[in-house]
Amino acid sequence: MKRKIGVLIDNLLMPFDEALVFAAGLGVEGIQFYASRDYVAPWRTTPARRAEIEARISDAGLQVCALCGDLGGHGFERRSEHEQRLLRTRQIIEYAAELGTGVVSSHIGVIPPIRDEVFGSLVDALQSVVRFAEQHGVRYAIETGPEPSRLLKQFIDEIGSPGLAVNFDPANLIMVHGENAVSATEILAPHIAHVHAKDGRRLQPCDAREIYGAFAEGNPRGIDIDSFFVELPPGEGDVGFTAWVDALDRIGYQGFLTIEREAGDRRASDVEQAVRFLRDL
Repeated sequence: MKRKIGVLIDNLLMPFDEALVFAAGLGVEGIQFYASRDYVAPWRTTPARRAEIEARISDAGLQVCALCGDLGGHGFERRSEHEQRLLRTRQIIEYAAELGTGVVSSHIGVIPPIRDEVFGSLVDALQSVVRFAEQHGVRYAIETGPEPSRLLKQFIDEIGSPGLAVNFDPANLIMVHGENAVSATEILAPHIAHVHAKDGRRLQPCDAREIYGAFAEGNPRGIDIDSFFVELPPGEGDVGFTAWVDALDRIGYQGFLTIEREAGDRRASDVEQAVRFLRDL
């Protein structure tokens, strides 16, 4: 079975148009990109500019498999930031609908295991987001990694909306929590709307809140994040892609395998290699 492959083109570190040409040259079917970047953000572009972007994607023979709606920082953990973040998220959801993609993926913060103020803040924000997403035929997909898969499933089940989904990144769950990609897929199966084909290896246990807090704040304490885990090109880490993709087949996932390569100094060649690797599975 030929699987649809996508590329998160921001990882290529190329200008947008150049990245489109590169992705098309790889023979992939789709792309994902960060909708918050200045050159594509709906709050910084005109309708004419967005129509031009859509036309360039189409002319390249590509479709948008998902938008990345990540706004950085601590996600929706802080109520004081809700107003602006909710506004921007709604604009990204509207943009996804314009582009004809049904998925916006994003980190939302770190879901705590207890029902504290942060938990309540996340619930309130996500209820607002998914109501809006449902109205536009879009699913808002939480990126895996900050919390174990069972906790994420409990959170999604509590919200209880078909508009809330999962962007399944197996590498994040392995690197941060030491989870098994197949087991985590089975746990989150009812909610998986999009996946990232990313690989990695855990080097030692870490505190997820500490790690993601460092990402959110620019690592002011100088935590040696590289001592805890390493991201690797697909096929070179501990995901176990053959078994994982088989698990995706078993749960009936028919969406894109979107390559994400956030590290390394050979990203374009790593992505090219990843396309070949995924085609050969």
